[in-house]
Amino acid sequence: MTQPLQISTLITSLLLSLVLVSCQSTPKANKTPQVTSFMETPVAAPAPPSVADEVLMPRVGEALAKARLTLEQVVVGLPHPSYLPTEKTAGTSQPSDEASTADKPLPLEAQHAYVAGRLAFHQRQYDEAIRRLNDALRLAPDAAEILKLLGVIQLDQGNAVRAGLYLERAVEADSGDLENLFLLARIELRQRHTETAIAILTHALTLPEDAGDPALRPMIAHFLAGALEGEGYDAAAVDAYKANLDRPLPFYRSSRYAGELYLLQR
Repeated sequence: MTQPLQISTLITSLLLSLVLVSCQSTPKANKTPQVTSFMETPVAAPAPPSVADEVLMPRVGEALAKARLTLEQVVVGLPHPSYLPTEKTAGTSQPSDEASTADKPLPLEAQHAYVAGRLAFHQRQYDEAIRRLNDALRLAPDAAEILKLLGVIQLDQGNAVRAGLYLERAVEADSGDLENLFLLARIELRQRHTETAIAILTHALTLPEDAGDPALRPMIAHFLAGALEGEGYDAAAVDAYKANLDRPLPFYRSSRYAGELYLLQR
């Protein structure tokens, strides 16, 4: 009988020890409850591995107001490039009080020089092309097609700043050339002049649907949406992306930009 009694006593002691340890490890209830306000300090949800944490942080203050602006409100607040038509003349290639240089035929000698320069360009004889095109430009200093080709040559040679100067003059001479606007906007984006690029791309989308290469319009809308997003104009960027998704794609294999458009759509 002694041995079972000792075992029973030992078990009882162990149980009492466990109860005491449990009581000591349980923190005492605080008489003053801690109230956590979730309104004062917003806590961001954990981001997926492929998304940076700051992407999920909510916009507040000026950033929130900026994110809510529509495209029309954004454009009104941006500086207007001097080579683009004003709002009164946005539907025309030139202001109403000026004669359009885009419709004027080139002098015959300028035409010969331009054709020679264009041929040299296609043969990759850039120095000869620039020489002949400059000859043509001296005879027709406001000819948009000459300025455009000079800009394209400079762009091909990596001279973005000089190309931009030529293309600005080309746009000023003919603001209805979709490719001029597209090339100039991309130069501005490359130089981080995003607000100027937004103004150019927005103007480009106001041109008639049949203006220029049909593959250019969805690309212009794509770059516009990306520029708006990069500047924090979220609502305007979303609208631009949605409009581009709904846009039909009537481009053809003969388009110079069909391949680049295909890569953007993948």
